[in-house]
Amino acid sequence: MRCSARNWGRIAGLAFTAGVMALAVQVNAAQNKTAQAPEATAKGISDADARFSFLTPWDDAKANFVDVSSLNNGPAGSHGFIVVKDGHFVESNTGRRVRFLGANLCFDGLYPAHEDAEKIAAHLAKYGMNAVRFHHQDTTFKFPGVEGRLWDPKYPDSRHIDAGQLEKMDYLAAQLIKRGIYIDMCLHVSRKFKPADGFPEGVSKIPFDFDKRVDIFDSQMIAVDKEYFRDLLTHVNPYTGKTYAADPGLLNVEINNENSLLGLYGETLGMGLYALPAPYHKELTDLWNAWLLKKYGTTAKLAAAWASADQTTGSNLYPPSNDPAKWTLEIQPGNEATIKSDDGGVRVDVPKASGTDWQLRSYQKGLGILENGKRYTITMEMKADTDCVLGVGAYLDDPLPPKQIQLGLFGRVNLTTRWVTRSLEFKAIKARDGHNLLPVLNLGTRTGSTWIRNITLKEGTGGFSLSTDQTLEAGTVLLDPSGNLAPRADWLQFLADTEMAYVNDMRSYLRKDLGVKQSIFCSQLGYGGLWANYREASSDYIDNHGYWECRNSLSEIVKNQPMVRTLATRNTLSRMAMDMNAGQPVSVTEFNHCFPNEFRAEMMPGYASLAAFQDWDAIFVFCHQSYGAKGAKNGQNDRMRFPLEASADPAVWGFMPSAAMMFRSGLVPVAPTERILAMPAKFPADKVAKGLTIAKAWQDKGVVLLDAFKYRLRLGIGLPDVLPNPSAPEGVLKVEVTDPQTARYVVDAPAAKSVHGFVGGQTVSFCGATVVFGQLTHNFGALTLVAMDSKPLAQSSRILLTMVTHTQNKGQTWNEAHSMLAKVGDGPPQVDAASATVSIAADGPRKVFTLDGSGEKQDPVQSAFKNGQVSFAITPAQKSIWFAITKP
Repeated sequence: MRCSARNWGRIAGLAFTAGVMALAVQVNAAQNKTAQAPEATAKGISDADARFSFLTPWDDAKANFVDVSSLNNGPAGSHGFIVVKDGHFVESNTGRRVRFLGANLCFDGLYPAHEDAEKIAAHLAKYGMNAVRFHHQDTTFKFPGVEGRLWDPKYPDSRHIDAGQLEKMDYLAAQLIKRGIYIDMCLHVSRKFKPADGFPEGVSKIPFDFDKRVDIFDSQMIAVDKEYFRDLLTHVNPYTGKTYAADPGLLNVEINNENSLLGLYGETLGMGLYALPAPYHKELTDLWNAWLLKKYGTTAKLAAAWASADQTTGSNLYPPSNDPAKWTLEIQPGNEATIKSDDGGVRVDVPKASGTDWQLRSYQKGLGILENGKRYTITMEMKADTDCVLGVGAYLDDPLPPKQIQLGLFGRVNLTTRWVTRSLEFKAIKARDGHNLLPVLNLGTRTGSTWIRNITLKEGTGGFSLSTDQTLEAGTVLLDPSGNLAPRADWLQFLADTEMAYVNDMRSYLRKDLGVKQSIFCSQLGYGGLWANYREASSDYIDNHGYWECRNSLSEIVKNQPMVRTLATRNTLSRMAMDMNAGQPVSVTEFNHCFPNEFRAEMMPGYASLAAFQDWDAIFVFCHQSYGAKGAKNGQNDRMRFPLEASADPAVWGFMPSAAMMFRSGLVPVAPTERILAMPAKFPADKVAKGLTIAKAWQDKGVVLLDAFKYRLRLGIGLPDVLPNPSAPEGVLKVEVTDPQTARYVVDAPAAKSVHGFVGGQTVSFCGATVVFGQLTHNFGALTLVAMDSKPLAQSSRILLTMVTHTQNKGQTWNEAHSMLAKVGDGPPQVDAASATVSIAADGPRKVFTLDGSGEKQDPVQSAFKNGQVSFAITPAQKSIWFAITKP
């Protein structure tokens, strides 16, 4: 990046001024005690004097230096509905483009007392929020510490809304709208159907959380969901006088959170549906057979199509398989099994089964016969003591189930009481010599005996042969066909077609029957793999979710690492950027760097700047949950309480005013160059069956993760490739990740500067500003310099500097391995002291003040103006993360 000659020519080549050097000496002298303390370890600063308390009160709405509520342009909806024009959100009455910064409110957070609702709305507006996502209001679960639910407890079902709870939610919505905050309304999130709702007993045995996947094809679930959607959206909010469906203060309607019939995020597409209980297994089987019958007409034509494939080549790669000593039994609690020789092969006897397939597995391990990227066909002779369906896969041996790493094979075979030959085709991925389990027989669903013998493994594909008991005429073709290409492509296309029918039906119901006027989308990208982009291409806009080292519980092991160090190899921001469709507004409704990760200060500077650079339209944090008086059921935001909480953490919430200016006000300009990846106009099920993913498609074009910080990236469904000229401008972002010890992410725009990474002891030079960092915990920190009046920094009369290195609860401790918290600790949040010297090009002298947790001015900070530069020092004695820089 270069400084503009017109604006910054007078400081070209200046690393830091004499004033900065002088202040650096003062800082070092002022913090001898800190400087001579032992280097910060993974356990953080040990000297209690090097920490200070910093709390942003949940009810703070004071109009002061950090207040950016003026960004909200009147009550939400006062300028018409938010509509889509030219691929972005605009006000229908003015045509003015609007970007949204928001937070999620969930569970009991949706039902505050009236006086709290007023304070919540004012607080969120102050910190730059103009959207709130209503999330999990349909939950039927009682989570630990969570009391609030929308359903009336007087009834055993989830088909009666509690009038008292709805009234509280209505009042909250009205207060938010009054403050210019739009509502993002999720519909189906965490509702779990049960027999009391009128469903068969089998509904309790569905293996997916919240009945996901099944609720997309089961007609009864769809009907009951529609009933709830009607009751909620056509209800008149007494505080606005409008139904939600007709309220321009409602931004959008989201049909079904994090859901796809093809599979949930990270799962192998199309797999897992074979295990559905009655009657859902038969319902989906009937739909599948009807789809196949419509496409092929007869079993003979289907069999011919599925049998056509390349021939296997070469000799058998598999070692002798008929010795039980070569096999391993992996038995989880609730299962019993033995293995022995019988009938020329191996027999597994299961006297007790838990009912969950992966909890009892048998496999051969330590195999080094797979080469990643090659296709194989594995053939086995098998039988069972009763007709059944058996799951067969390939995995690495190191993870614990059910989080196994698949090697590309996961299929189903139907067995009878006679020996049958079964073949599965797959493409090897993630294989590692000496650690491959192949085949893995998942035996935990039934008691009885299973035999296997004469396994062969050859390169190539050998086609697929339907067994004689599978016919279209009888409707008996099995769910989840094998990994062979032809049946797998049909299976994925069937699931996609079935899901699209659901989306079209729900959208029509919302629009035509309920009169919903706002934007509608179905679910998040990533849920359904590449198919999700095609599904949402028909929606008004697209939505994504992203987490860094996500944890749902403090009892889970923490991967305590920063994203900035792995930007070139693995990062959530680039992944989301590569997922987005061209020509549609882009939203991210969930994002977090989860507590207690010690590098959370990188979250908002990176998230807000990348979103602005990529020209996204809405970003949310997950979540703002704790507020209210101490002892309130929803908790108090005086500390970090659980991994996904954001509002109590100075490392997150402290950057919110800066994030609002960077993103909503566009202080971080859009990338000047766009890169579009061409994709077929119709969902390429055949290519997806062969392993096509968005990541692979980008990789094949030579686009890498770091390109997200150079160009606007979009997926072009039905569009041609757009490849930037190598000499095209790259914009205001710069990442330096070659050396992990000094990895950093820099934003250098005229009215916004930002850096986060391993900058302790380093000098960071911007165009018109320089920061010399002192000692930081882990040598890691984040700093933003943002003009609150949107002017270039040199002319700005109101600059907010935010600097955070490490935060934690008071009394928080880690276990000996530093892998999870031993003690969560209490409030208020503690911030590790940091030091830096700052120099900013300016058109005259400036005053500098520290700010308290509400943004009120506190102590003046000594500053100097010399040679067109304002210089000052940040020291531990100041005990603040916020510094106001103003004209005299």
